[in-house]
Amino acid sequence: MFELLLLAIALVGGFAAGIYDFKTTNIPDKLCILMIIVGLILHITSGIITRDFTMFINSILFGSLFLAFGLLMYYTGQWGGGDGELLIAIGILLPNLSFSKTFFPFSISFFINSFFIGAIYSILYLIIFAFKDRSVKRNFIKILKNGFYKKIPVSKLKVDDMIGEDIPRLKIYKRLLRGLKKGEVEKIKRVKKYVIIREGIRYGIVFPLALLFTLFFGDFFLLFL
Repeated sequence: MFELLLLAIALVGGFAAGIYDFKTTNIPDKLCILMIIVGLILHITSGIITRDFTMFINSILFGSLFLAFGLLMYYTGQWGGGDGELLIAIGILLPNLSFSKTFFPFSISFFINSFFIGAIYSILYLIIFAFKDRSVKRNFIKILKNGFYKKIPVSKLKVDDMIGEDIPRLKIYKRLLRGLKKGEVEKIKRVKKYVIIREGIRYGIVFPLALLFTLFFGDFFLLFL
């Protein structure tokens, strides 16, 4: 029962975060934190009932590994903070899954699969944009790595936009890979007429897709062996 509940939370929360990211370019921190807290509570409850805390220990172990990886990706400018948070949340919720048919522990197989699914998704994402914008076609590899940049009047700047330039006097920097908050948007509007925003590949939806793939097909690389 606990496994199915944890799986349901991971799927619903993952898709909710992914769809929100797709619409706004930002994954809600509160949702990921809630998923983490609920996951830990359920693992502790299950451990008390069964007198077996293996799942709780594994959730801490894999959650810590994903935390380290998420921080690495964040500080190297590859992911936003929300991407790492969503990865951690799913890893804590589902460190193992008894009915899955994976070569590695479920969360590790999910983690590996997310790169294959992510690569396919990113290429398809840019191909679609290439049909709409010729500049995407000319700078395909550069955009795949760094994302899109565009200059807009501050009147069009909104909450959850990702800044694409440094504004030192406001202590706002483009290395901050998250959506702007309401207060930051208001400050920028007071001191600038135009601003550069960054729109990267909206990657959050990859994680629930990779979760579904792992659930139904197991390990991606084993499909070719």
